[in-house]
Amino acid sequence: KWDEKKVANYIHYYKVHAVVGLIALIVLVSTVRGCVTRVDPDFYLTTVGNIYVADSEVIEKDLKDLFPDLKAPVVDPLYITGEDMSEQNYAMQMKAMTLLAAGDMDIIIMDKDNFNKYAKQGALTKLDDLVDELNIDKEKNKDYIVKPSEETVEDFEEGLYGVDLSESEFIKRNNIKGKELIAAIKVNPKHKDKAIDVMKILLNGK
Repeated sequence: KWDEKKVANYIHYYKVHAVVGLIALIVLVSTVRGCVTRVDPDFYLTTVGNIYVADSEVIEKDLKDLFPDLKAPVVDPLYITGEDMSEQNYAMQMKAMTLLAAGDMDIIIMDKDNFNKYAKQGALTKLDDLVDELNIDKEKNKDYIVKPSEETVEDFEEGLYGVDLSESEFIKRNNIKGKELIAAIKVNPKHKDKAIDVMKILLNGK
């Protein structure tokens, strides 16, 4: 016979393990399916945090229209709200970590909390050498200059790691909304040249 109280306690204490197992299964199935049914992405844009994306397929089409050489761009919204550890937030955080570790991300659009976290972890490209090429206003984006601290990784270099997209025509046109919209290039992106090209569009519009 089942002891309903023991079963309920088991589910309560092991639900996180179950969620992690489910995420691992989803990633495995998605990977296998991806190998069989689709070509590898030639550009990967991710939104992370409290950011609303109306339709990722519309954004992918816009990117193809802007860059005809793009055949399989991917826009992957990871909606994470606040600091609570709801199952949805936990799942999205785990997926973000998986994508980051796998090196799939090229450009990340984040809220301030996630920007600070990724920058301090050394996960973002320092943009100082790209200021002229991307036409970045450093004064306008001074809040995204990160300095070494006890929270940053070893050998962290002070610099500009993100840019504000609140006035971006691309963002407005594609109905991407959030209180904070900060774009960054992942450190060592898989498609660096295309990441720079897309950043130009995000910042300067087209």
